[in-house]
Amino acid sequence: MDYLRYLKALFLILQHHHKYLNRMPYYVLEYDTNKDGERHVHLEKSDCYRMPKKDNQLALGFHDDCFKAMDKANEMYDNINACFNCCMECYERPKKIQEQS
Repeated sequence: MDYLRYLKALFLILQHHHKYLNRMPYYVLEYDTNKDGERHVHLEKSDCYRMPKKDNQLALGFHDDCFKAMDKANEMYDNINACFNCCMECYERPKKIQEQS
């Protein structure tokens, strides 16, 4: 009987965990750098026209928001930025553009 309770509890935990992960956004990092030497973080389930092809993506995983995905990307590489199309809230204008303004 205890074994059955254990299995039910385990099933409920896994079911909750699965639902939680499905709600969290999944982020990828563009492997190749752009002309400014930046790698961009992208939201995977977006209609981003700048999304890199699968062979040019590094998985960052599930994160609550793009700020946490950016932190993860910064652990791997320097000179990280967010995509201005699919991660607008984390996008920083390149220094060249800021200096011209």
